[in-house]
Amino acid sequence: MSGADLNRADLIGANLTGTRLIGTSLRWTNLTGADLSFSNLGAADLSHATMWNATLNFIEWREAFVYGADLTGATWEHWYNTDDDRWAGATMPNGQTHEVWRGKKSSPS
Repeated sequence: MSGADLNRADLIGANLTGTRLIGTSLRWTNLTGADLSFSNLGAADLSHATMWNATLNFIEWREAFVYGADLTGATWEHWYNTDDDRWAGATMPNGQTHEVWRGKKSSPS
């Protein structure tokens, strides 16, 4: 599914384990309860996606855009490449913004 346009798709509870989603557009997609474990999301656009209670174990996030996404309640192990501006404004599994979660101050408006 690399390069696919899945903007605003309803993928609630989808089993996407091991899927190659490189460069896939998932903007505003509902991935509530989905399992994306062992998937490659390199350069994917997950801006404003809803990933409540999703399973996100061992994902490759290199160059993925997760700006403004909501990962509240998601479970994960071994997150990689989550420390740059592509995660700005994302809500992390514990409900904190990415900036607070990583121990960074938010940029002034």
